[in-house]
Amino acid sequence: MSHPTSRAFTRGAVTSHVLEWNAAGTVPVVLLHGWLDHAHAFDPVCAGLGGSLRALALDFRGHGQSSHLPAGLGYEVGAYLADVHALLAYARLPRVHLVGHSLGGVVALAYAAAQPERVASVTCIDNAGAYGGPPSRALEKLRAYVRDQDKPSRRAVYPDLQAATDRLLARSPEMPRAVAEHLVRHGTEPVEGGVRFRFDPALRRAFSHAWDDAQVESLLRAVQCPVQLLLGTRGHLKDDAALATRCAWLRAGPPTWLDGGHHVHLEQPAATAEAISSFVLRHD
Repeated sequence: MSHPTSRAFTRGAVTSHVLEWNAAGTVPVVLLHGWLDHAHAFDPVCAGLGGSLRALALDFRGHGQSSHLPAGLGYEVGAYLADVHALLAYARLPRVHLVGHSLGGVVALAYAAAQPERVASVTCIDNAGAYGGPPSRALEKLRAYVRDQDKPSRRAVYPDLQAATDRLLARSPEMPRAVAEHLVRHGTEPVEGGVRFRFDPALRRAFSHAWDDAQVESLLRAVQCPVQLLLGTRGHLKDDAALATRCAWLRAGPPTWLDGGHHVHLEQPAATAEAISSFVLRHD
């Protein structure tokens, strides 16, 4: 595919940014990034997708080049579902294939459960749905959410891209430097004194809501479309009974393991693109 076209659309108080690859394609694929990442995280993958696939990589609210929420408002998974819903309306897409990395995988599966007639397939990259926990976790999350209301929203300034990359690698030491450099190059903006990350620092505050184990099971069982899992061998998931249970809930086949970490799609873009293309075209 050629280089993407950058587009923006507004729904309500949110202006969303999306990168569109191969606008003439007949098979729409919406790609959803992970927490604190951005649409450009899919650049190498989208460049390798099949010619009939029209790819739209979305920046969630508060991320990338999409707008931040006003001070005092929080970010929740449900709001990201609203972002996906708004994109489908803007692009006039009655039915799509969803690809989600990390948080994007949570959102993709949740949207597929909520709108089964709108989703033809889901590909999760280093994710197999929302994390659960005991019912008491709901109270823990609420308490953390209220505590975080007093947390200041600071946006650190780094002297250059290398310093910002070093900061990202300090938080994620397992990430290859080339991957970090790509995320930083497209995820920062120039300001006086250097550069700063584009994402809203309020994203670091706790969510107010948490699903417990029973709710996660109910949600994953409600997904009706075909699901494939592309997992990194050094990523966040292990090949264990818990993963096998989730695969059973989703009626998904065995995961495809790719050599890499949590951002395996940036480490293995060709293999990721091939897996997405073949799965999507098989289930369109």
